[in-house]
Amino acid sequence: MCMGSLAQAQNTTSPYSIFGPGELQSKGFGRSLGMGNAGIALQSGNSLNNLNPASYAGIDSMHFIFEMGIEGKFSGFKSQGRYQAAHFANLKYLAMGFRVTGWWSSSLGLTPFTNVGYNIMTKNYIEGSNLTYMSKYTGSGGINQAYFSNSIKIAKNLAFGINTSYMFGSLIQEESVSQALLPSFIIGRTDYLHSFYFDYGLQYSFKPRKALSYSIGLIYSNKQGLNSKHVVSISDESYNLMQIKESKTDYLKIPSVYGIGIGIKNGGRLTLAADYKFQDWSSVDYPNRLDKFVDSHSFTVGAEFRPWPVSITNAFYKNWLYRVGVNYHSSYLNVRNNILDEKSVSIGLGIPLRTTGSYMNMAFKYGKKGTTANNQIEEDYFMFHLNFSINEIWFFKKIYY
Repeated sequence: MCMGSLAQAQNTTSPYSIFGPGELQSKGFGRSLGMGNAGIALQSGNSLNNLNPASYAGIDSMHFIFEMGIEGKFSGFKSQGRYQAAHFANLKYLAMGFRVTGWWSSSLGLTPFTNVGYNIMTKNYIEGSNLTYMSKYTGSGGINQAYFSNSIKIAKNLAFGINTSYMFGSLIQEESVSQALLPSFIIGRTDYLHSFYFDYGLQYSFKPRKALSYSIGLIYSNKQGLNSKHVVSISDESYNLMQIKESKTDYLKIPSVYGIGIGIKNGGRLTLAADYKFQDWSSVDYPNRLDKFVDSHSFTVGAEFRPWPVSITNAFYKNWLYRVGVNYHSSYLNVRNNILDEKSVSIGLGIPLRTTGSYMNMAFKYGKKGTTANNQIEEDYFMFHLNFSINEIWFFKKIYY
């Protein structure tokens, strides 16, 4: 993949979103985002963790948690000595969670699963001549995930969770070809996708002593397919439709996912987490794909630190939480025999809003993806996440004296 010209656009997420189902969106809410997205083994009484559906067992009784996240991204793309910039901002997710009974907790929400956004122009030669023509490739859309998770306490320190999601969305691709001596034409393809999707989680924790606890988490989802209807159209430069074709297929596959995480908590002052995740992309096949898919690996290490013990008498800043994390991810894309990898570092801050456990969480992430080798595209990006985790107490009767 090379870049003749990458147009600057607000909705451009990544030129690599041209491949497969688009750019996979990382999971994680406010707390885990500041820790590099580590947290498969972690639970919290006053925040949500969608990295493992078993984690909702940790929600405090009588508590209702609402989370909202906003994301902004600034990217710079380099290839063949050229540089282009892109940026976007959007509402990232909405979620809520609550304890149903003493052994059963639930969460539901809406998050992105993949995102497509690219605008690429290339200059090509007509075979056997010196004439050139321009090709413009644009893409938009993505897959959304509406989920309903349930977590059950099997034993005192053991929880099992199942996440039931409804996937839906559309992937829109368009190629326009123009040449000075010939009429221009536009080829468009839209895939409409929908299906149910299931994934599972397990968490176990133990405390060798009062202030210290260890936990381990496992996640799994089997290979599943999304129902799809795609529409292919051909039109002239004025978008007058010349031909249209519809067909139904269930080709779009999501590979198996395996993940394991460990966590260590030292009282309420220090939390450490490390995760590994594997996705079996080499086992799935996509029609008309441009390059080879390979298995994907992700390694994450993160920490959360509270310098002072929590107290309502503390100065405001003494109840803040500080987070840091690093991540390495080898993508499912193998472009011209180069595996697309990504390295990133994150820092985060949790600021209490009220004494009930509500927080405003901020996370800042810097990363590098891809390479300029073989005329490919390298992306440097900076991301900002703003999260509000609102914690309300249900069925609590105020007593006045």
